[in-house]
Amino acid sequence: MKFYKLLALLLVVSFSQASLAQSFGGFDSYGEGTKSLLTTVVKQLGVSDPDNSVKVKVFDTIDVALEGNWYSYWVGMNDLASSKYQDGAEKGFVQVMLPTNDSGIWILTFNKAKDIPQIIVSMAQIRHGSQDGALSVYNEKKNDTENYELKNESDKFAFIQEKGKVAFSILNVGTGTGSVVYFNQFAVDL
Repeated sequence: MKFYKLLALLLVVSFSQASLAQSFGGFDSYGEGTKSLLTTVVKQLGVSDPDNSVKVKVFDTIDVALEGNWYSYWVGMNDLASSKYQDGAEKGFVQVMLPTNDSGIWILTFNKAKDIPQIIVSMAQIRHGSQDGALSVYNEKKNDTENYELKNESDKFAFIQEKGKVAFSILNVGTGTGSVVYFNQFAVDL
């Protein structure tokens, strides 16, 4: 009987440990698609990451783009046939195109200089919809002069910057349609 109690206790502890690890998150808790994407990005940047800590930092920066259902396709420095980087040895740049079901299209760009312990991440979210929707975003940001600055505008487009940040809202309207591109840039310290 003691054997069964000990076995039951070990099973409970094992399941508790697994649940605890899952609840704390981390690289092992990500889905396979997310793991694959992060592994590709870090590898293409030429960053050593044996403990997955860099992947977690990158995820924490881009997680908003990875919500819901998405597909990703990446390009590096040697994808273009006329690229002079065909040997694949040059690292430091990767761009990911990420169409989603719910949050439009994301373009994620990652840059890392060889001897600088930092990754620069540029994120562009492209949203397309009605002209009224785009004009609503335009009016909201244009009228919030405390947080946003209108850099340029015409009858068909506007370029608005969030003050103190590399963060822009770029708006374009056509007959009945409108597009908004949200652009942000972040630094991931290694």
